[in-house]
Amino acid sequence: MTGLILLDTFLRGAAAGVLLLVTALSFRSARAVRLESLAALFFAATAVYAIVSSPILAEALGAFRPPFVLLATLNSVFFWWFASALFDDDFRWRAWRFIPFALMLGFFLLRLLAPDWTRGPADIWLQQIVIIAMLGHALWLALAHRKDDLIEKRRAFRLVFVALAGFLGLAIAAGEVLLGDAPPAPSLMVVHAAALFALSIGLAAWVLPPVRLFIESAQPAPPPESPPSDEDAVHLARLNALMKTGLWRAEGFGLSDLAAKLGLPEYRVRRLINGALGFRNFPAFLNAWRVEDAKAVLADPAQAGRQITQIALDLGYGSLGPFNRAFKAETSQTPTEFRKSALATALQRS
Repeated sequence: MTGLILLDTFLRGAAAGVLLLVTALSFRSARAVRLESLAALFFAATAVYAIVSSPILAEALGAFRPPFVLLATLNSVFFWWFASALFDDDFRWRAWRFIPFALMLGFFLLRLLAPDWTRGPADIWLQQIVIIAMLGHALWLALAHRKDDLIEKRRAFRLVFVALAGFLGLAIAAGEVLLGDAPPAPSLMVVHAAALFALSIGLAAWVLPPVRLFIESAQPAPPPESPPSDEDAVHLARLNALMKTGLWRAEGFGLSDLAAKLGLPEYRVRRLINGALGFRNFPAFLNAWRVEDAKAVLADPAQAGRQITQIALDLGYGSLGPFNRAFKAETSQTPTEFRKSALATALQRS
């Protein structure tokens, strides 16, 4: 065994060990929390990937290798699910979210069961296209709504996520396509293993409480939670008064527009809306005002003839679709269902 192969094996084994520890702690704290459960699943699959991507460690698995390879193959799907739940506050399980899962499972079964002569570079290319598509969507989620994110730590993490996940993910995908089934050079394997080890240490620093405590101990302690200061109370009153004027009715109204109206820096407005009002993103804050106004209009018998599309446009939505989704998320009913129920109730009372 050469020195490079030994170093590669050590780095992958160390990365797997750290990731499995992170997985255990994440599962222990996850309970019913979807995000932490998906994070733990991603950590576990990444640990398995570190093992099966090492020829020596993979050979040691013997007859147990196929299920480990399957878990490593599905790692990109678990990563996509985790990123979606992390960056999309409206994340819901839908049937289409399982399409990449089915595709990756199909690629695994093809490579496991099909004769060698039926397989070629095409299946590798197709698999990597699916992986790159999921990675691209995850990166888009991290960047697309960053300006509307009201959680400062998550907003900052979006850039770190893009830098790390984008670089490592695209590099690994490109390497898989270029190499195919050919064994990579030992020096390239060591670089890959070092990247996995660095990723595992980064995830441990993010997840493990002792490490977080060590990092945070070198920083000034945050002030204890308390009611809004007098200054924040004044800003909240001004914010509420401004929103009552209906300025949110303008299509495309954004956080920067509100900050300009208040005469405050954007970070102060984000902290105000998130910390004092509890909203995680700016569209959710706007929807709360818009849907409340929509409920009053839809329940008014005098406005029963107004088209719902026109109501949506008057509220600041660019089209009917986003209004329908926001309204149903707030009320569990479509605007049409809500109007029918509200008008029937008003008729009975009269």
